[in-house]
Amino acid sequence: MKEIQKLFADYKVLLRSASPTALKGEKNRVRFEITVTPVAQVHKTAVKEDVYLVQSTRLAGDAVAFRDVCRRLLIKL
Repeated sequence: MKEIQKLFADYKVLLRSASPTALKGEKNRVRFEITVTPVAQVHKTAVKEDVYLVQSTRLAGDAVAFRDVCRRLLIKL
């Protein structure tokens, strides 16, 4: 989660915490939520590596701008 917070700061995304596993952000008049969940919790299996499921949801704003913002953020992860 810290890596995503740093990435948001680097891209000047307005950020606030929605829950321990979710962050809400706003960039270019697009509001969205990013949820990060360890894969081991999703599938209830033992995973030796740190593997995470990252889900992004548009809350408000243009869909094309949302895709562009998410693409730029997720490429850097």
